[in-house]
Amino acid sequence: MDMNYDTWIYHGERIHQVQGQTSGFTNDEQTSSPNGNMVNMIEDAFQILDDNDNDQDTLWSVLSYIVELIHNKVTNYMTDRVVDKMLVMMKKMCPQPNHVPKSFYECKKILRCLGLGYENIHACYYDCALFYKEHEKKDRCLVCNEPRYKASVCEQRKKVLRKVLQYFPLKPRLQRLFMSRHMSKDMRWHKDKRVNDVNTMRHPADSIAWKKFDKIYPDFARDPRNVRLGLATDGFNPFSDMSKPYSMWLVVLFPYNLPPWKCMKKPFSFLTLLIPGPNAPGNEIDIYLRPLINELKELWESGVQTYDKMDVCTFNVHAAVIWTINDFPAYGNLSGWSTHSKLACPIRHNLDVMHIEKNIFDILIETLLNTEKSKDTLKARMDLKDMNIRESLQLELNENNKLDKPPAQYVFNPSERKDFLQWLQSIKFPDGYASSISQNVRVNEGKVMGLKSHDCHVLMQRVLPVGIRKHLKRQIYVPIVELSNFFQQICAKTVTVADLDKLEEDTVLILCKLEKIFPPAFFVPMVHLTVHLLREAKLAGPVGCR
Repeated sequence: MDMNYDTWIYHGERIHQVQGQTSGFTNDEQTSSPNGNMVNMIEDAFQILDDNDNDQDTLWSVLSYIVELIHNKVTNYMTDRVVDKMLVMMKKMCPQPNHVPKSFYECKKILRCLGLGYENIHACYYDCALFYKEHEKKDRCLVCNEPRYKASVCEQRKKVLRKVLQYFPLKPRLQRLFMSRHMSKDMRWHKDKRVNDVNTMRHPADSIAWKKFDKIYPDFARDPRNVRLGLATDGFNPFSDMSKPYSMWLVVLFPYNLPPWKCMKKPFSFLTLLIPGPNAPGNEIDIYLRPLINELKELWESGVQTYDKMDVCTFNVHAAVIWTINDFPAYGNLSGWSTHSKLACPIRHNLDVMHIEKNIFDILIETLLNTEKSKDTLKARMDLKDMNIRESLQLELNENNKLDKPPAQYVFNPSERKDFLQWLQSIKFPDGYASSISQNVRVNEGKVMGLKSHDCHVLMQRVLPVGIRKHLKRQIYVPIVELSNFFQQICAKTVTVADLDKLEEDTVLILCKLEKIFPPAFFVPMVHLTVHLLREAKLAGPVGCR
């Protein structure tokens, strides 16, 4: 990527021809201006598709057309061949001369010139190692001796790789943040515009961890343009058919220099790694992190020369990952810390609050509705007898020599369950507030299925307290409402230290109240993790930025 590329049309800047003398980058900050090389590099991307179209409202640049085309390719599952045929047809349809790319390969070449490409790094099929740098030319894995390529009967056929890691370099994207004067200004927001209130946290810069990092590394903190990053990783199924088992993992970085209303938005979420399936990498995820770790080391130690459009100069930008964000299972894989024993509590990592909230909501709603996933099972009732507690809920042997399960006050009876589900199915949400939850409600089956994390977030905080009020006794209803309020307060955009201290005390009391109601089987590790969320909020700031 050319360091002098500084015009970014999506931030309101117009494309203009600039002339000037070229100047090499140095380690010191120096005044510089864009030159003709920048124009040569981006003119293919920003030129108008049709030179004969004089209507300014309908002008499409080559770059905007390519971006829209690739977006449609992904969302509609189009093959490369289909895109090639579409481009040939478009080139014929548009008046001549035009600048429609000839093929999908040419589209990718244009994006790669702007630093929007990626690197294919070959990997061992069993996640043992990467064929990378010193092992780049090897044909077999050094650990398990597995072949790099698929076996082929025809030797003349092109070799087919068994597994490929896609790596998206970080440096070009950090450089582009400073090539727009508006973005460059926002990258200083945490220092220049943030309200420094000791008792209130609105941004990660208000957190204890950020301030301690600044004290330990004052040289890094001296320049507000140095980038602080958060790293998140999780798995997903890329296929529309969820019954097909496939787990692809991604690693995403977030620049925390930006204001809180920008730093977690999609345009500033930097996808850096796409780890192929079909199985999750598990504890071998560190093998795939190697290219990213190498680049982060370079950014920490030597940085990268970057042109700052706001100050009209070049400077050496450094970057550091200040924390990670994961759900509980991924936290165990990424940190190497066991999450299945008595020492499973998190260390130096941020847990995904919405993942914990979803799990707690699922446990709660399944138990209230008494579905097959309920925690109020026969074994849970046997635990009560073994622990000699709650005699009224212990299993009883009837006259037919079978065990009877006494009804619990925290479980809906059939009529209450039907009434609750019908009410839940009738709720209408504002457009964009939540998905169509009514489609996930099965009144006849007596359960709620297929809820996404955001749906559980809305139901837990806004809907559940209202829906259960008329069906449960006060001593059962109140602790559930208090748990709902807990998630409302911790997910607020602005939190105060005093409120977090008070909430930390209340959380213990809420869990104690719930322990008096639900059986011990209800309290899985996810329920216990609520205790740690308050400490993480103090250390890392508002949940919305994590």
